[in-house]
Amino acid sequence: MELKIIPEKNGCRYLLCDAHGNYFELSKIAYDMLATYQQTNNYDSVLSTLRVNYPGICITQAAIEKNIKYIMSGISKDTKSSYIFKVFTIVKSGKGVSLYKALKILFQPVIFLIMLATALVISIGYYSRIQHISSFGKISVGHMPVYYALFLLILFCHELGHATAAFNYGVRPKDIGFGLYFIFPVFFTNVTNIWELNTLKRIIVNIGGIYFQMLINLLLITLTWFGLSPAIVQKLFIINSISIIICLVPFLRYDGYWIISDICRIPNLKKKASALVVCLIAKPIQIKKYFLQNKISVTLTIYAALYAAFWASLYLYLGHFIITSVTSISQDLLLDNPYKATFVVERFLVLMFISITITLAFCRFIKSICCYAKTK
Repeated sequence: MELKIIPEKNGCRYLLCDAHGNYFELSKIAYDMLATYQQTNNYDSVLSTLRVNYPGICITQAAIEKNIKYIMSGISKDTKSSYIFKVFTIVKSGKGVSLYKALKILFQPVIFLIMLATALVISIGYYSRIQHISSFGKISVGHMPVYYALFLLILFCHELGHATAAFNYGVRPKDIGFGLYFIFPVFFTNVTNIWELNTLKRIIVNIGGIYFQMLINLLLITLTWFGLSPAIVQKLFIINSISIIICLVPFLRYDGYWIISDICRIPNLKKKASALVVCLIAKPIQIKKYFLQNKISVTLTIYAALYAAFWASLYLYLGHFIITSVTSISQDLLLDNPYKATFVVERFLVLMFISITITLAFCRFIKSICCYAKTK
């Protein structure tokens, strides 16, 4: 167990790092309690220190012992995030340093701001000039593996952006690997140690992947000036841009979520928002008590409302889309239009694949409501 103090613009953050490399944010009083106990291994000494540092505090030695044991029991377990299942490692921890050194110039403040602003403005301008967005769907079956391989390369560059940004601030990135998020294939970068950076630097590390994707858009547009097929550029540009937008959604555990969490300075933002929504649904009468006991902020309340609205809207959209797809399939089969029916069936199967994943998440949500409803 290691305790750390991280200077911030408006005060300090207090962290606890366990043996598994997980970080926990502490209140100042919890930090003082653990720091004193770590030095003295004596509960009476902790009590004396707290009474000196916090005059008028009402706490007993028994309460101190209970709280310390509670914290220690929690960090004694391996609490590594399990929302990504690691399949294999692409860049091992400690490797790739030469590449990070070469690329970190892109995160020098002036260069970073100029390149990000340039890529954003040119991308918006290019998108406004695209004449046939519908052609995006016209990728032949033979070309799909090529576009998919290029998209995977883009995703790897995204993770390289996170790793390079972390390296730029003195944090050695761990593994870059490939895994599964629910049942979806994803790349990931282990930059857990950025918890030791201040808020602004963590935000830039979290933006790093999107920043590299924006630079890829800029590169694609530039390549059209040297003869690259506009049709190819358009498809890759749209695929990449959709990926960027999805990454920015703050209700999924992607970059947008971590950026919002850092801006709001609320650790475990999604977990706290989910708990608030569950409480509102399971025990609406006790919601005032829940707000007071957990000191729910206005920011968390707004995020929780938007979080609930997002998932409710997504379910409504998926339900409508499934019904529409089934109707289209029936009509096309009756009209003896096998080509269009095949296309709708393929789209329906993909949608069902996504729906199964979201349904599993919804079942977990219902289970949480039921469990909370049974509590006193």
